[in-house]
Amino acid sequence: MNRRSQLVLANSAEPGTGLQAYIDGLPSQRITRVQGTAVFLVATPDRVPQSLISNLRHNRVLHERNIILHLAFHQTPWVGMSGRTHIEQLGNGFWRVTLNFGFMNVPDVPKALRLCSNRQGLQFGDEAGELTYFLSRLTAVPTPGRGMALWRERLFAAMSNRSSNAAEFFCLPDDAVVLLSTRVPI
Repeated sequence: MNRRSQLVLANSAEPGTGLQAYIDGLPSQRITRVQGTAVFLVATPDRVPQSLISNLRHNRVLHERNIILHLAFHQTPWVGMSGRTHIEQLGNGFWRVTLNFGFMNVPDVPKALRLCSNRQGLQFGDEAGELTYFLSRLTAVPTPGRGMALWRERLFAAMSNRSSNAAEFFCLPDDAVVLLSTRVPI
């Protein structure tokens, strides 16, 4: 991860709360649970997903099953299906799932997640609307006096805000993706 991307991630974090502490603190809040499974894609598996925070803040609901999904890409060309998934139950209706891909594998997330069904209490229904994928989009906002020279911040913001479509790259179904954007000063 380059320095500019690290600045965006650092400036987007909720201070002082790790994923497990955040999940453990949820029962003390009055949160409405809705049917289905929410899948929150994350770059760092121990961080609270920005899309989870935004969804709770704005929609005030939490799905009955929540997957914190980390995609790990390895230096080997292929990772077979037997080594594709790692599941960890976190409690309170949360699981952390790591999907492993080699650099030649097509990162088909729905196909890989089907391998997780009926493992460690994690079940997926057959209904089309059972899973909702929540993606975070961190929109870099140039800010004078922050981490880089202003012209570099503007260039980085322009390039990162035109980046590729993650939903398409990860083979996510068009009708099951919710994109939550957060403006992050750099």
